[in-house]
Amino acid sequence: MGPVFGALDGHFWALSGIGALVVLASAATALALQTLLGLLGTGVVILLFVVLGNPSSGGVYPAPLLPAFWSAIGQALPPGAGTTLVRNTVYFSGHAVTSALWVRGAYAMGGALLSWAASWRNERRHPDAPATEPETLPETSLAG
Repeated sequence: MGPVFGALDGHFWALSGIGALVVLASAATALALQTLLGLLGTGVVILLFVVLGNPSSGGVYPAPLLPAFWSAIGQALPPGAGTTLVRNTVYFSGHAVTSALWVRGAYAMGGALLSWAASWRNERRHPDAPATEPETLPETSLAG
């Protein structure tokens, strides 16, 4: 954004790392919930990250200006922690980012471990299920 819009200059690598952590934490959590709950997991992810996470993130209005419910849950959800990381990195030289990093890390590690455990559980439930093999296509002759 810096070279194009003149905003957020000088923090390219820090913001790239934050962006990667945001994506990793969100994807790992989504994978875990979808592995555990199937299609219902997709709804839970949307509820957590979009319906509850975005309004409580503090992106437009800082947490102290949000209603009590939204302020209370905002920093415990991935969008709020990501917003805090970006804001404090760019405007406050990276001060007060520890709790937001812990939240993002917990979602990333928790999601990865929960995904692994759910996959292991699913495989143990159906040990006799045949592994799906790719369908083979008939060979065609190029000779004409």
